[in-house]
Amino acid sequence: MPTVITVTGKGTISYTYDAAGNKLQKVVAETGQPTKTTLYVAGTVYENDVLQFIGHEEGRVRPVTNAFVYDYFIKDHLGNVRMTLTDETKTDAYPAATMETGSITTESTFYGNLTNTQYAKPSWFSDPNYTTNAQVARVKNASGIQKIGPNIILKVMAGDTYSIRVASGWSGGTATNSSTNVLNDLLSLLSAGMASVAVAK
Repeated sequence: MPTVITVTGKGTISYTYDAAGNKLQKVVAETGQPTKTTLYVAGTVYENDVLQFIGHEEGRVRPVTNAFVYDYFIKDHLGNVRMTLTDETKTDAYPAATMETGSITTESTFYGNLTNTQYAKPSWFSDPNYTTNAQVARVKNASGIQKIGPNIILKVMAGDTYSIRVASGWSGGTATNSSTNVLNDLLSLLSAGMASVAVAK
């Protein structure tokens, strides 16, 4: 069993074993980097005294914030791990597409059609979450005008969920406000066609 591996110009990796040859500790001393000590205790692995995972016969258990998650290893006929399945859930947060001049370059790395729909905010439009915004996205179902607004493509798997928030409005006549169920209005408009709609907000 190797006790020390020396990589010239890089550092050393030192191992400690028990009398039966089971690995107990690995110490990585890399030039210019803090020493990293990994302990192996009865299927449990610690790195610099922080629990990394606990092994079990089907995979491992990992600590995450205020909880533990299970990983399951799918192996081939030789015992090599071919796939890892986990019950960990992951949440990705994306920045808002505010359309503001100062942030639109960064936002464009996440969304499409920002610069070609950016427009000065009309006086009648307001968004309670972004009261100081000076820009909006403008689209119109007409020849020569951008019809598709800000968008993003996300890869999803079975069981994934997403949450979206949009503030929108349209104009073309006398603005009216109504407390009628917005979903019913939208379904009615979509079934009848948008061409006949004069205005709403």
